[in-house]
Amino acid sequence: MKADLHFDLDVIDDELALNRFLKATDMALILFEIQYNLRKKCEYELESLEADSDKWDGLEVVFRKLMELFDEHNINLNDLIR
Repeated sequence: MKADLHFDLDVIDDELALNRFLKATDMALILFEIQYNLRKKCEYELESLEADSDKWDGLEVVFRKLMELFDEHNINLNDLIR
């Protein structure tokens, strides 16, 4: 089986489709990490927080871990959604 994909890079929708196509594996890897590993990674960091930390510190940990995943896989949402 064979497929030919054609993208007209002068058309913004085609450029976005190409970027999404090229980053599909990286996005799948991020979703895998979120589903199977993010909770444990956050738990480790949350356990090390000071006793007087509030719920916002925990939220900050989760979002920082998410952004680390995006950086690790070189995903820039602005290149995928306009």
